[in-house]
Amino acid sequence: LEPGMAIDFEISITGFQPGKISHAMICNILNMDEPLHFLVQAEIKGSELKIEQPSINFGLIRIGQCEIREMTIINLSEIVVQFTISDFPMDKESDEQDTPSELRFSDTSGELLPFG
Repeated sequence: LEPGMAIDFEISITGFQPGKISHAMICNILNMDEPLHFLVQAEIKGSELKIEQPSINFGLIRIGQCEIREMTIINLSEIVVQFTISDFPMDKESDEQDTPSELRFSDTSGELLPFG
Protein backbone atom coordinates (compact mmCIF):
# COMPACT_ATOMS: atom_id res chain seq x y z
CA LEU A 1 0.00 0.00 0.00
CA GLU A 2 1.22 3.46 -0.86
CA PRO A 3 1.09 6.10 1.88
CA GLY A 4 -2.49 7.34 2.37
CA MET A 5 -4.01 4.39 0.48
CA ALA A 6 -6.62 2.05 1.92
CA ILE A 7 -7.81 -1.40 1.03
CA ASP A 8 -11.22 -2.90 1.68
CA PHE A 9 -11.76 -6.58 2.25
CA GLU A 10 -14.71 -8.76 3.18
CA ILE A 11 -14.99 -11.08 6.12
CA SER A 12 -17.88 -13.50 6.49
CA ILE A 13 -19.19 -15.53 9.41
CA THR A 14 -21.35 -18.61 9.22
CA GLY A 15 -23.04 -19.55 12.49
CA PHE A 16 -23.46 -23.24 13.19
CA GLN A 17 -24.98 -22.98 16.64
CA PRO A 18 -26.48 -20.20 18.77
CA GLY A 19 -24.10 -18.21 20.92
CA LYS A 20 -21.39 -15.58 20.87
CA ILE A 21 -18.36 -15.63 18.62
CA SER A 22 -15.24 -13.63 19.46
CA HIS A 23 -11.97 -13.94 17.54
CA ALA A 24 -8.80 -11.91 17.93
CA MET A 25 -7.29 -11.46 14.49
CA ILE A 26 -3.75 -10.56 13.46
CA CYS A 27 -2.74 -8.92 10.21
CA ASN A 28 0.97 -9.28 9.44
CA ILE A 29 2.32 -6.60 7.14
CA LEU A 30 5.63 -6.77 5.36
CA ASN A 31 8.24 -4.37 6.75
CA MET A 32 6.20 -3.60 9.89
CA ASP A 33 7.71 -4.50 13.24
CA GLU A 34 4.36 -5.28 14.88
CA PRO A 35 1.26 -6.91 13.37
CA LEU A 36 -2.10 -5.11 13.39
CA HIS A 37 -4.69 -6.55 15.76
CA PHE A 38 -8.46 -6.41 15.41
CA LEU A 39 -11.40 -8.13 17.02
CA VAL A 40 -14.28 -9.87 15.23
CA GLN A 41 -17.43 -10.45 17.28
CA ALA A 42 -20.93 -11.70 16.51
CA GLU A 43 -23.88 -13.22 18.27
CA ILE A 44 -25.52 -16.11 16.43
CA LYS A 45 -29.24 -16.25 17.05
CA GLY A 46 -31.02 -19.56 16.92
CA SER A 47 -34.63 -20.25 16.14
CA GLU A 48 -37.30 -18.34 18.01
CA LEU A 49 -40.65 -20.09 18.35
CA LYS A 50 -43.87 -19.22 20.08
CA ILE A 51 -46.71 -21.56 21.04
CA GLU A 52 -49.87 -19.50 20.81
CA GLN A 53 -51.63 -21.48 23.56
CA PRO A 54 -49.00 -23.34 25.64
CA SER A 55 -51.59 -25.30 27.66
CA ILE A 56 -54.55 -27.20 26.24
CA ASN A 57 -57.22 -28.57 28.60
CA PHE A 58 -59.69 -30.97 27.00
CA GLY A 59 -61.84 -31.15 30.10
CA LEU A 60 -64.00 -34.24 30.71
CA ILE A 61 -64.03 -36.75 27.83
CA ARG A 62 -66.08 -39.94 27.76
CA ILE A 63 -64.42 -43.28 27.03
CA GLY A 64 -64.30 -43.86 23.27
CA GLN A 65 -65.08 -40.20 22.51
CA CYS A 66 -62.59 -38.25 20.37
CA GLU A 67 -62.09 -34.53 20.92
CA ILE A 68 -59.90 -32.29 18.76
CA ARG A 69 -58.20 -29.03 19.66
CA GLU A 70 -55.87 -26.96 17.56
CA MET A 71 -52.52 -25.59 18.62
CA THR A 72 -50.37 -23.13 16.71
CA ILE A 73 -46.58 -22.93 16.73
CA ILE A 74 -45.25 -19.72 15.18
CA ASN A 75 -41.73 -19.40 13.78
CA LEU A 76 -40.57 -15.87 14.64
CA SER A 77 -37.10 -16.54 13.20
CA GLU A 78 -35.56 -15.61 9.91
CA ILE A 79 -34.64 -19.26 9.31
CA VAL A 80 -36.52 -22.46 8.50
CA VAL A 81 -36.99 -24.59 11.63
CA GLN A 82 -37.30 -28.38 11.64
CA PHE A 83 -39.65 -29.82 14.26
CA THR A 84 -40.81 -33.13 15.69
CA ILE A 85 -43.59 -33.64 18.22
CA SER A 86 -43.78 -36.64 20.52
CA ASP A 87 -45.72 -37.64 23.60
CA PHE A 88 -43.81 -37.20 26.85
CA PRO A 89 -45.94 -38.51 29.76
CA MET A 90 -45.92 -36.29 32.84
CA ASP A 91 -46.58 -39.33 35.08
CA LYS A 92 -43.06 -40.29 36.21
CA GLU A 93 -44.34 -43.30 38.19
CA SER A 94 -45.54 -45.11 35.09
CA ASP A 95 -43.00 -47.60 33.74
CA GLU A 96 -45.33 -48.75 30.98
CA GLN A 97 -43.35 -47.62 27.93
CA ASP A 98 -45.37 -49.90 25.61
CA THR A 99 -48.73 -48.32 26.49
CA PRO A 100 -50.12 -46.57 23.41
CA SER A 101 -50.64 -42.84 23.68
CA GLU A 102 -54.13 -41.37 23.74
CA LEU A 103 -52.77 -38.41 21.78
CA ARG A 104 -52.61 -38.14 17.99
CA PHE A 105 -51.08 -35.25 16.08
CA SER A 106 -51.94 -34.33 12.52
CA ASP A 107 -48.25 -33.58 11.85
CA THR A 108 -45.55 -35.11 14.01
CA SER A 109 -42.65 -33.57 12.07
CA GLY A 110 -41.97 -31.00 9.41
CA GLU A 111 -40.63 -27.53 8.71
CA LEU A 112 -41.79 -24.14 9.88
CA LEU A 113 -41.03 -21.41 7.37
CA PRO A 114 -39.61 -18.07 8.56
CA PHE A 115 -41.95 -15.54 10.19
CA GLY A 116 -44.87 -17.97 10.64
